[in-house]
Amino acid sequence: MPPGIGSRASGVVLLPPLPSPRPDDPGPPSTSQHVSAHTSSAPRSSSKQSKAARFKGYQVLGDYNEFEEKLAATAVPPPPPIPDTVENTDPSEFPEEVWGAAQISPDKGAAIIKAYREVAKTREQYKQQLNGILETRTKRQASYASPGALAASLAKLNTTLTGKTIEAAILDGGQPRQLERYEQFARDWQATTAAMSACLGRPEYDLAMQRGPEWRARVEAMQALDRAMPIEDRMGGTDAWAMSLRDAWERIVPLGNMFSGLSLIVKDKPDSKDTKGRLQRIGRPLDPPTADILLAASLSLGGPAAAAAAAQGLTAAATAKFPGTQQAGGSATANMGLPGSAYLGSASNAGSRPSSTLGGTMGTLGGTSRSLGLRGRDWHHSEWLRTRQTQYARSLSKLQPHEPDMRSLVVRGEALEVQLATLATAPITLTEVEQQLAATDAVAFGAYMDVKTRLQEEQQAALEAEEARLAAEAAALAAAGPQSGPHAVLSTSRLTLTAPVAAATAQQAAAGGASGTATFRLRSRGTAAVHYVWRQHPEQRPGLAVPPGSEISSLPDPGPPRFQLDRQAGVLLPGEEQEFTVRFSSTTPGTFNCSWVLSTTPALLPLWAPPLEVVAVGSAVPEDLGAVARGGIVEALDEQEKMRKVHAVLERILRNVVPPPPPSRHEPFPDQEEQENAAFDTANASLWPPVFYRPAAYATAKAAYDEALAALQAITPPPPEDKDAKKKAAAAAAASAKKGGPVPEAAPEKPPKFAPEWTGNLDLVSELLDDLDAMAQQQQAALAAAPPPTGKGAAAEAAAAAAAAAAAAVAGATAAVQRLRPQLVAAVEEVRVPPDDRRLLRHASRAMVHRAVDAVAVKLESIKEDYAQRLSEQQAVPGAAPDAPPPPGTVDEKWYRDKTKAGAKSTLKGSVPWIWEEVAREKEAVGDVLEARIRGVDAAAEVAVASGNQGEVEQLAWDKFVLLRTWARLGVPPRAEIH
Repeated sequence: MPPGIGSRASGVVLLPPLPSPRPDDPGPPSTSQHVSAHTSSAPRSSSKQSKAARFKGYQVLGDYNEFEEKLAATAVPPPPPIPDTVENTDPSEFPEEVWGAAQISPDKGAAIIKAYREVAKTREQYKQQLNGILETRTKRQASYASPGALAASLAKLNTTLTGKTIEAAILDGGQPRQLERYEQFARDWQATTAAMSACLGRPEYDLAMQRGPEWRARVEAMQALDRAMPIEDRMGGTDAWAMSLRDAWERIVPLGNMFSGLSLIVKDKPDSKDTKGRLQRIGRPLDPPTADILLAASLSLGGPAAAAAAAQGLTAAATAKFPGTQQAGGSATANMGLPGSAYLGSASNAGSRPSSTLGGTMGTLGGTSRSLGLRGRDWHHSEWLRTRQTQYARSLSKLQPHEPDMRSLVVRGEALEVQLATLATAPITLTEVEQQLAATDAVAFGAYMDVKTRLQEEQQAALEAEEARLAAEAAALAAAGPQSGPHAVLSTSRLTLTAPVAAATAQQAAAGGASGTATFRLRSRGTAAVHYVWRQHPEQRPGLAVPPGSEISSLPDPGPPRFQLDRQAGVLLPGEEQEFTVRFSSTTPGTFNCSWVLSTTPALLPLWAPPLEVVAVGSAVPEDLGAVARGGIVEALDEQEKMRKVHAVLERILRNVVPPPPPSRHEPFPDQEEQENAAFDTANASLWPPVFYRPAAYATAKAAYDEALAALQAITPPPPEDKDAKKKAAAAAAASAKKGGPVPEAAPEKPPKFAPEWTGNLDLVSELLDDLDAMAQQQQAALAAAPPPTGKGAAAEAAAAAAAAAAAAVAGATAAVQRLRPQLVAAVEEVRVPPDDRRLLRHASRAMVHRAVDAVAVKLESIKEDYAQRLSEQQAVPGAAPDAPPPPGTVDEKWYRDKTKAGAKSTLKGSVPWIWEEVAREKEAVGDVLEARIRGVDAAAEVAVASGNQGEVEQLAWDKFVLLRTWARLGVPPRAEIH
């Protein structure tokens, strides 16, 4: 056919050729509708005519697209498919809950049925995948069994793949080819490892090609050290600041020798991502044991033989866990990476390799002495590594808080076949169908959920109405009073009991058997007394239907009965309520049931009602013998986790606290504090235990002294005036003037007991408070004994006002004593402990000076007495010539001065070590005070713990921490009782 005529691409439609004309046929259509294939050809020739005769005529109708549009417009569309609903679907195909959901669906279950079948289709796809994997594995195992089976399987596979596309055939055979290549590589690796081990005389686990895990561990250790190293150490010490200019943090590392001219720029910014966070550790459970692990096993398990046994145990455990890894000759396969028994000196390979001497640890462990690890010469035993790990231990602990036990790791998971089997065989639930419907048709799912919610609300309302009806009937029955005749009701008709499995024998059960108990009550609502008997039905397991009269049902149940009712019969009086107890125990685990039917005389009314029955269901569970130990472990782990979190929080809090700058030890005290300190130490030098100056306590004591002195002066009456004293003084002056002598001076006034200004003496404040208390009591008694003022006028009012003022002053003095005495006690308790060791040293120095002064005074007094004695003895001797020299041993003023100077000097020189004695003595006294306070805090903490006041316990813990910190800051010697 010529191109362009009748072609589909040309936009025309080619109809079948016209049939041959019959005699009675009126003929072909008009020439306008019939076109021959050769009408436009050249003049005919014989050859061309024969060639054109083979062409057939076609009818041309017009454009193809126009034809399709007209055909679609005139054609009647096919009827839509009838959806599957609950009316035309077999319900046996669906689970009960899914069919129930389809019945309540507003679309007659069409959407639910469609969603269910989609989920079922997914299940079938899982099954097909699972069958494909199992078939592929079976074929591969058969191909390993014999080459002929492999050829047959390949031929069958080629036959099966006939008709598939090339892409489908490649995809179907991809996984078997990958598995085959992997297993071939594993076999080649094993053969190469065995050959190299035999050639080099090294164990397989000690070859360089097996040191991947060890190399990884070394790289991780070097990375950890590089990360833990401070930036100053990595960049050359104190010159690191030059590397940080313009925030570059670059250093140049030379490569090769000094003449290579090669270098590498390393960027090491402290805040980069590479220097933050914890390090990553990689490990596998089946990595081969390194040399240090085997050596540690040898040293800890008792020598070379034990180490060999430990390695053999590892190999045996791996062989047992992975069947098919045992090779000929009894040696473990190297696919697991474990050392074979031939290298551990086993007897299985004694014929091929002579066993090493058992007396040598290295030979026993490795079969050769060429192992660097067993000789302690590998990188694990590097002195440089140990030094760096010790130097940067703190940083390494932050980067690696825990050391994982890589060999104890366990790979958990499920095989693909198990997962597919679980998905393929799992029953289809209503939840899955609803999820599928929600994902595919949200409108239908919303309508279905509306109906489901409405039905659930109606069902809940019906249940509540039924409960309300029953409650109303019970209330009406209770209000109606007793019914005529025998009537009784049960509190419950079903009991559930649970008990651990009891002992096997009756004696053991009686000794310590455990049982479960439950109670129910029987109440009389009638006016007649009834005699009742509980008749027990034979106990059986739920769901185990035993026909009556069968041989099985007639067999007695061995052992004691599992269910026991405490009362089997009795009398129930009108209005009485009796309680019954059911006990359950079983020697075998399981679930059992039993029932009792109530039989009464006379029969309970109404007669048509079923008899009262109580059903008991008991569950016997095996005793968990490890519950106590497991509970202890859980509690210990919880406590460890809690303390770890507490320590982490405290460490973070303390790490973020910015401590104040330490006070300079050479900074002088302020002038006012210096004067107060000197006065305080001088005034209280004789007190023991010693007291130390504190500005706050000094101010408290001074204020108490001033207030108490003012109160004492306010209530102290003025002394009586001596009128004769002036006359006597005038008469004495006149007599002295008459005789011509000097005028006698007046006698000095007696100083007051308490000075206006406090001298710093704490005992003086305490004495002042005592005098104030005594004076207040005396004045109060005097005011009580004084008669009330009488009379009228200004004098009486003045007397009453004076009495009221005196009473107010006495009351104020009493209140001041009660308020100031606790303040003084607190101030004295505060000054028992110095604020810092500098105050303690100053106080000890003053004490040493006072002690030295006393010692010098004693020394000088003894020298003075010796001088006086010698001088008296010298004067008793008869005198010699005036010009004669003094005899030996003569004493004079020069001798006395020299002796005094030498004695004072020697005493002061010997008093120098006294400063440390005084310091130790005062530290011991301060330790006694702190110990008493710590014991008081501990006693209060015990009371708070007993009362459950956690807030007070925490506050007391902080108080004890402050006391212990003060103990350490003052340098008090440690004591065994304080910790």
